[in-house]
Amino acid sequence: MASTPMDLDPVDTASPANGTPSTSLYITRTIPSNLPSTSSVPDIIANFRPTKLFKRDEAKDGRSQPYVLSLDYDDPGELLMTSESDEAIQIYKIREGRHDKQLLSKKYGVKLAKFTRNSSSIIYASTKQNDAIRYLTTHDNAFIRYFEGHEGAVTNLAMHPGSDDFISCSTKGGGHFLLDSFKGHLKAYLRKPEGRTGRLAPGEEAAMNGGWNSTNVESSGDCCFTPDGRFVIGGSKQGVVVWDTLAQPEENKTLSPAHTIEDPRQAAVVAFNPRFNFFATADQEVLFWLPDPHA
Repeated sequence: MASTPMDLDPVDTASPANGTPSTSLYITRTIPSNLPSTSSVPDIIANFRPTKLFKRDEAKDGRSQPYVLSLDYDDPGELLMTSESDEAIQIYKIREGRHDKQLLSKKYGVKLAKFTRNSSSIIYASTKQNDAIRYLTTHDNAFIRYFEGHEGAVTNLAMHPGSDDFISCSTKGGGHFLLDSFKGHLKAYLRKPEGRTGRLAPGEEAAMNGGWNSTNVESSGDCCFTPDGRFVIGGSKQGVVVWDTLAQPEENKTLSPAHTIEDPRQAAVVAFNPRFNFFATADQEVLFWLPDPHA
């Protein structure tokens, strides 16, 4: 399955909160020089449709298929990685539209798996033993080192786009708040008309009752920006919603979705490809989305 290369919208230099040129941030990118020009995000954002579904087989012990806890792309946008509730990491090849490999972390568990700048190295948070963050090479499934210090469950990880640094946190919360990253003030609260998905907010607690189910699986992020920084994609109980961050919020700073893209499956986790007009959603299944050229 081919993906559509994407050009980013030009930076609005009138407002530093809307982004700054990458040279000022010293970010080194790996964009190929032979990519063709394509449609901008605002022209196709409402036209995405589900195109391919990946479904894990049921476990041999009779348990249902696991839940996807996180989604992440490598920097070139060629690989998609999931962490799942059965302590497995799955890696998919985007251009070929196929599953590539599975890695297991049965001893420590796994969630919040993120690619580093090197596509063959990842970090992820633990779900068992302790709250350490683990650094792993995917080609031989070997640990490089552990990062210790958290005294509670890690609720989010984010890699720096231009270096080997990353940040982690373990404060609780729910809801989507759009903040001005330079001034720190609230710009809008992104309202979901149908309410939250069936997942727990990061850090929210629930009784496990001896196994995984849709009401006790922690979300790792059911919203994300498109690479142009203008739109936010949010998961819902049936499909996805899209907020336009340039739209005018209501008087109470509430911003309603500009588009709703319906699908019968819950989108509990979402991630937009950094290089292509392509995003993925997941709950127990992984779903690839592409723009409909006939829409």
